[in-house]
Amino acid sequence: MKQLKLLVCVLALASLALFTGCGGDDNNNNGGNNPPPTGTNAPATLTAGSTITATADDSSVTTIEIQANNAYHAIFADNTTEDGTFTYTPSGDTATLILHPTNNSGDTTATLTFTSPTDGSYTSDTVGNGTFTLTSPGA
Repeated sequence: MKQLKLLVCVLALASLALFTGCGGDDNNNNGGNNPPPTGTNAPATLTAGSTITATADDSSVTTIEIQANNAYHAIFADNTTEDGTFTYTPSGDTATLILHPTNNSGDTTATLTFTSPTDGSYTSDTVGNGTFTLTSPGA
């Protein structure tokens, strides 16, 4: 009888070992290849034919037409225009847009905070603060 109790104890311990398993990896980083997801409203790129309409806090409107090869054409509230190239760097729900005018008048940097994939608010070192709408071709 003593051996039967011992056998039952050994079998019970062995069955617990089957349910123990190994520790889990709860960081969901797919083996370190991908960072954890964050907000994703900012588009990955700005497509040629897209338009950013920025309305400043003072109600003045600037329109930036996105062209091929990272070029842009801007129309400011006073109807002056500017052409150049741009750098766009998205990160989650925000993106940094830097305009490099061809007339070398100085770069403009804007931080775009997307509340949806098509609009949000911005802050800029030269055109103030306000809201914007992004219109893509075919939309």
